Amino acid sequence: MPDVGDSQIVELTVSPADGTTSATLAIIPPEGDVTTGLEPTPSNGNAVWSYEVTYTMPGIWQFMWTVTGTGRGVQYQKATVAPAPARGRSYATTTDLANWMRAAPPLNAQALLEGATRFLDNVVLVAAVYEVNLDGMPTGATVIKALRDATCALAAWWNAQGITGEDANTVYTTVSIGSASFTRTPGAGGTPADPRMSQEAAEILAGAGLLGHTVRSC
Repeated sequence: MPDVGDSQIVELTVSPADGTTSATLAIIPPEGDVTTGLEPTPSNGNAVWSYEVTYTMPGIWQFMWTVTGTGRGVQYQKATVAPAPARGRSYATTTDLANWMRAAPPLNAQALLEGATRFLDNVVLVAAVYEVNLDGMPTGATVIKALRDATCALAAWWNAQGITGEDANTVYTTVSIGSASFTRTPGAGGTPADPRMSQEAAEILAGAGLLGHTVRSC
């Protein structure tokens, strides 16, 4: 399945075909104007017609071929196009994770980093106070580094435990680190898995003064 930005050769085979066979192409994108009168390239004695398409948006693309001469008729084809992969919120990049691990990151590195960031935001840092920009990202150099390193430490630990970014926030047994409490579900056979939230990540956050706070109501 092509993604947005990909180019692809679309082809039509005409049978029978001879020197009188000719074809034109109309491209119907998921949204916007139809492009008509395109001239595909013939081959194999006018039996095969091809045209390179660049997909500019996700959705269903349709191709209408109009054949004249021998093999005359109208034929339709479709292509489904996926959106370009989107990045979610993360305090670290896959390059940061590779440097942290001193190895090539796993293929699901982005999901691990995004899961670690969600976990920090929703569980660990709910009472932490630090300056952020309009996107909610830290602005102080010390906090930026601490959150980057803690995110990498968590992602690397989850990867070692076989935890994916999607399920990383649902696998904890009760354990306290500073003012934060985590709960982990039992492992295989009902036996609790390692109950630690990454000790390394906790030490990084504590060293930056981001743990040990309590939530206060006004």
